[in-house]
Amino acid sequence: MNGPSRPWDGLTGMAYSEAIDRAAVCGQITEQQWQQEVWSLLERSYLAAPSVYGGSGSGGDGQAWERKRRAIADAVHRDGDFLDVGCANGLLMESIVPWAAARGYTVAPYGLDVSAALIQHAAERLPAWADRLFVGDAAVWHPPRRFDFVRTEAVYAPPGRRRALVLRLLHEVVAPGGRLIVCAYGGGDITRELSGWDIPYAGCATTYRDDGRIWNSIAWIEAP
Repeated sequence: MNGPSRPWDGLTGMAYSEAIDRAAVCGQITEQQWQQEVWSLLERSYLAAPSVYGGSGSGGDGQAWERKRRAIADAVHRDGDFLDVGCANGLLMESIVPWAAARGYTVAPYGLDVSAALIQHAAERLPAWADRLFVGDAAVWHPPRRFDFVRTEAVYAPPGRRRALVLRLLHEVVAPGGRLIVCAYGGGDITRELSGWDIPYAGCATTYRDDGRIWNSIAWIEAP
């Protein structure tokens, strides 16, 4: 698509996400086009980011990174392995280990990303974990085994397939008795989305910006 038929050109962040989602919902683009647009943008922006935090999709410094994401570890309630879906450069894999340890738990981190270039970058950053990194689309990926904790975002799928993505990960990627951890960044309330999809969650956590807006909304779902 070119010219005026691409209303998201020049937009960034939530404005871009909302514009591309509207185009998919209205039928202006196919789900495949939605995926190509989103995946290409994320790969380019993450690889070009000047900091390790930007390379994992977060603005600011290490303090901002921890404020925004450390609450993900609230979902870890025992030892186990932890798969980060959409792992980018692997920084959350790296961070979750000490965050879980501070809660008294040991986790073994793994990562999945649709971008082979991002997985290669993660492997270069974290060579000791290179064999724990996978390339694949979470909507169709067949894991070599299932994982105790799986973190994801619903926005990794087009608008009409987000509920299906959550359920697929819950029933096919999370190990029985494990937890699917679903995050929503940028002001969304993931608990409202899950409730609207009739998906019960076992717990939740929220981090806030200095102005009181939601920074990261997190909910975890128990796998049967």
